[in-house]
Amino acid sequence: MIQELQLCRPRYEELISLQLRNIFILISRAIMSAKKFSSTSEKEVAFAMHYFRKNYNTEISIEE
Repeated sequence: MIQELQLCRPRYEELISLQLRNIFILISRAIMSAKKFSSTSEKEVAFAMHYFRKNYNTEISIEE
């Protein structure tokens, strides 16, 4: 993701969005199947998902 942001190749925004969606789906599956996450972790994941949905079109900065 960081490389895509740095290179800004055509349609990088769409690719990053799909990668984030994939991460959220994998986390959701882990929560549903294993129940290894604490309620705090579930709240953090829910907050992150809400944040990305709300700020989808907002320019973000990822620092290494």
